[in-house]
Amino acid sequence: MTTVTGGLNSGRQRGQGVPVIGIIGSDGDLGRRVRLDLDVDQLLLIDRHNRDQLESYLPQLELALVFTPPDTHASYLEMLSSAGVPRILCEKPLPVTPQLQDPGRVRIIDHYLFKQDAQVCRDHFQRRRADIDQISLSLCESKPERRSWMWSRAAYGGVILDLAHHLVALLGFMSGEYQTLSAITDLSVDQVRFFSHPDPAESAAVITASWAGIRLTLNVAKAGHDDKGVTFRYRDGTEQRVDLSDRVNYQQILLAGGSDEPSPLLAFSDAVLINRFLTRLLQEIEPHV
Repeated sequence: MTTVTGGLNSGRQRGQGVPVIGIIGSDGDLGRRVRLDLDVDQLLLIDRHNRDQLESYLPQLELALVFTPPDTHASYLEMLSSAGVPRILCEKPLPVTPQLQDPGRVRIIDHYLFKQDAQVCRDHFQRRRADIDQISLSLCESKPERRSWMWSRAAYGGVILDLAHHLVALLGFMSGEYQTLSAITDLSVDQVRFFSHPDPAESAAVITASWAGIRLTLNVAKAGHDDKGVTFRYRDGTEQRVDLSDRVNYQQILLAGGSDEPSPLLAFSDAVLINRFLTRLLQEIEPHV
């Protein structure tokens, strides 16, 4: 892997020679982790404090990966789309919907959908849909939270837009149609806690709803335990649990982003539907805070 930090020496333009992939937010925890996974020939690393530098290299990018804080996603997507970057992948969520010249160039990453366990959930749902009475989805983490934007709901929803996104996206992924999120009814929340300081990093919400005749429970928390999984309960009283603890390799996500084949990457329109539901959820939570 050739790593180019802060500049490119070749003067290569888009479409000539080795494709150039840009990682925007390469200085963050996620950006550093992703760089360890990738095996590419030319990598342009841009930290989130050096936006002007990115502008000078836009004509050379074949693909851009955006791993900056959520409140910057819309502006980066608008910049990259306006510059004509052919393929743009952005880590979820989209708390503010960007205005894009060509939404078809943009896809959103929810890395939980690339877990093998997520595909197990989808296969199981598709096979036994008629037998399912209730689905419980949990994403609770005990590790300390270092991302400042997660510390309160004022920072684009905190854990609701971050952790709950995985579970809501998984529902759309299992059904194969994100439009079904618009049909969720009887939405209710309980046990809501937000935090304003990273120590202790603690926040939680238990969300219940109805989805196409199935009862839903979504448990989202930054608390004192780990619980990542989906439990399917059947009309005969039995149940089956699928863990969501396997690791994601971002090389797989990069390969999906460079291909026109179907993948768990979210179309821009699907990501907007997810965030529309999460915004509705935040409005439901607000009276409890």
